Amino acid sequence: MSKLVCKKCILSSEIPGININRETGLCHFCETYTPLSSQQKSEYLNKIDELFETHSGRGKYDVIYALSGGKDSSYTLYKLKQEYPFLKVLAVQFDNGFTSENAIINAKKMCDVTESDYFKLTIEKETLYTTFRKAAESYDAFPKFAKYRASDICNVCITIIKRN
Repeated sequence: MSKLVCKKCILSSEIPGININRETGLCHFCETYTPLSSQQKSEYLNKIDELFETHSGRGKYDVIYALSGGKDSSYTLYKLKQEYPFLKVLAVQFDNGFTSENAIINAKKMCDVTESDYFKLTIEKETLYTTFRKAAESYDAFPKFAKYRASDICNVCITIIKRN
């Protein structure tokens, strides 16, 4: 089977779990994506505003933010601090064993730019790799909904972050 690339988001069919419709040229995420209506978006933003107003200032940090050091999480951190400059943010970069030195450098730069604190979460490599290996060998470690956008290995990373 030849490699296909989504014409909208550029995800590749070589990535496990990514299916490209040959007729439309779109991946299953782009085919099923429905943007929020302006009313829904407004409602969500109001909920976020309310949460920040109600809970900010209660602890050392208002937000614990997952920062990979890549363009998506870096931009989102930047936008968060543009929209809510009063928030005290702890940006956590999980060293999953595959994090490049450039991603670490960029994450630290973004924390400087946004005046956020940086924390690198590390786990003993053998424990981490054993956990990843078990996730890769399983077929039902996480419910189907959790695997809609992420593999079992990705879900393991998020679980580790949430537990630490």
